[in-house]
Order: sequence, then C-alpha cells, then structure tokens
Amino acid sequence: MLENWKIDEKFRPSASIVVHLGDCMDLLRTIPNDTLQLVVTSPPYNIGKEYEKRHKLESYLEQQAAVIRESVRCLSPTGSICWQVGNYVDNGAIIPLDTVIYPIFTRLGLKMRKRIIWHF
Repeated sequence: MLENWKIDEKFRPSASIVVHLGDCMDLLRTIPNDTLQLVVTSPPYNIGKEYEKRHKLESYLEQQAAVIRESVRCLSPTGSICWQVGNYVDNGAIIPLDTVIYPIFTRLGLKMRKRIIWHF
C-alpha cells in the first residue's frame, strides 16, 4: 500500500515509525487517506514558550482543528490518536486545553477512550 509513498529521502516505506522534523501540516498533506494506525502528538500549548508564538485561544483552536482534521483524514478506521495537551492561561484563569479541543474530535466522529492527567 505505501510502497511508492515517499515523504522525503529519509523516508523508508518499510519503516514502522516516521519522525518528521518540520511543519506537521506539510507532512500530513502528503499522507493518503485512511493509512495511519497511530498519530501521537504534543502540539504547542500556546503559552508563549520560546519555540511558539502565543495566539488568542480562538485562533489557537482554529489551528488545532486544521491539524486534527488532517490527522483524522489520514487515520485508518481502526487507528488511534494520542493528543497530549496542557493548560492555556488567560488573565490568571487556567483552561485545560483537552476540554476545549474535545468537541473538535467529537464533531469528526471520534470517541475519547482514555484520558491521562499528569500531576506533578
């Protein structure tokens, strides 16, 4: 099925794992529909770390929705998505990102099976 599928010169069709260093949307657009068994990601939390630009929550959710839509398109009907997020802080209020991202997944027909909360 993926014999002729090539992401870049480092991609090997026989590989069971592909790590892409770059914009995930560029990679996702190259992946055929219904081919991935597992998507694992830890997207930026939108809290202004040195490697991310902070956006208003609505804009951040629109960006996440685009990535989620592409991930679901690529996902096999028997596949899974692990979407690891943290908290968004706005004027001192802490908003758990999984609670505001969850509706995006449900609109796309996915069901939550597990929820892991890290406690330090």
